[in-house]
Amino acid sequence: MNPEQADVNCEDRAQPSPDELSSSPSSPFGSFVSLSVPKEVDLTDNGTRLKLLGKVEEGMISVSGTMQILTFLKMNSAGMAKYFEAISVNPGYAPAYYNIAVVYSEFARYEEALKYYQAAIHHNKFYFEAYCNLGVIYKNVGQLETAIAFYEKALAVNPNFTIAKNNLAIALTDYGTKLKTDAKVCSLSTTKSVQIRSNQLTN
Repeated sequence: MNPEQADVNCEDRAQPSPDELSSSPSSPFGSFVSLSVPKEVDLTDNGTRLKLLGKVEEGMISVSGTMQILTFLKMNSAGMAKYFEAISVNPGYAPAYYNIAVVYSEFARYEEALKYYQAAIHHNKFYFEAYCNLGVIYKNVGQLETAIAFYEKALAVNPNFTIAKNNLAIALTDYGTKLKTDAKVCSLSTTKSVQIRSNQLTN
């Protein structure tokens, strides 16, 4: 695979629910209705702002001459705290789970990330970004068939989702290459076995 052909994670952001979209004014210049933002939405957005501003801490220590990132500091960062607070305010708020999963994914903490992406999907079965990022995780750990299945789920929800289309194309190409390589190895093994048996019969 070419270096530039890497799976792409969806950006971490709070997705508005259909109810939130329907409650928005049709035009910013229309009626000046004061809309109160639900607390869990505000907390999740604030967590993402803190993360983007670099408030997600990374502790660096030197061990045997190498630098290690202390991931637990990241997990207790200001941004993550807001996401967890959002869940405590509204346990069914899918974007908070999604954003927690994104942070875990960034540190290759895949088990935790899988748990929170699945929770996001549990609370919003149309969360196509979560399906896509599950595909990225499964591809990263070499489970191409599962990755392909999740990219296809993302596209079933949103057929125009470009990131999932690109990731699916890459995963299918990699899977095709794997099948081709496996077939060659099998073919070489069979040929060698036939040659050995042939030599045994002629001796």
